[in-house]
Amino acid sequence: MGNAVESKQKILNVAEKLFAEKGFDGARVSEIASEAGVNKALIYYYFNSKEDILETLFTILIDDFKNLIKNNMIGINIFSEDNLDIVMNSILDYILTKKDILRVAMVESMKAVSEQSIIIKIGEMLISAEIEEVRQSLLEKGIKSPGNIKEILVAEFFTGTLPVLNYVIFEDEFTHHFNMDEKEYREYFIKAFKQTHFAYHLKR
Repeated sequence: MGNAVESKQKILNVAEKLFAEKGFDGARVSEIASEAGVNKALIYYYFNSKEDILETLFTILIDDFKNLIKNNMIGINIFSEDNLDIVMNSILDYILTKKDILRVAMVESMKAVSEQSIIIKIGEMLISAEIEEVRQSLLEKGIKSPGNIKEILVAEFFTGTLPVLNYVIFEDEFTHHFNMDEKEYREYFIKAFKQTHFAYHLKR
């Protein structure tokens, strides 16, 4: 049983790496098998198709983001600047480990034929958790929550979710191109995030 679980996980790990390097369309099942040290028959024993492998990776990603929200956002006053630093660093540390699959998710989400964007799904979860925090914080101050949910969704997604995901996706290229170390990159990003997304909340 242990070997079966390990083999399946190894296939997923290699597939994630190759999808990130070559794109989903460019990666072949035979390459996944070769790098994972298994035969193609074993891959098709665990997965119906290459699309099934990708869907499994995306399902794991969504589950991981649910745990991220549970552990870092729920029940925490994100309007405290000190708490924001803690939450931001925890989130960035965590999703940096998801860099490869997030790159794949971003590319697949931008395809014209994409039926349901995985990036939108991630954003929906993060936004839902944060909106609840917004409402709770406003209620504690005796202020009714904003009625225009569409405005909130747009602001949360484009000033909150996408910048965080892009921070991870472009980290290597950005720091290399601009000769910046990871500490500087993180510091300046969080500062900019506070001046945009955090400021949006404070002005409400």
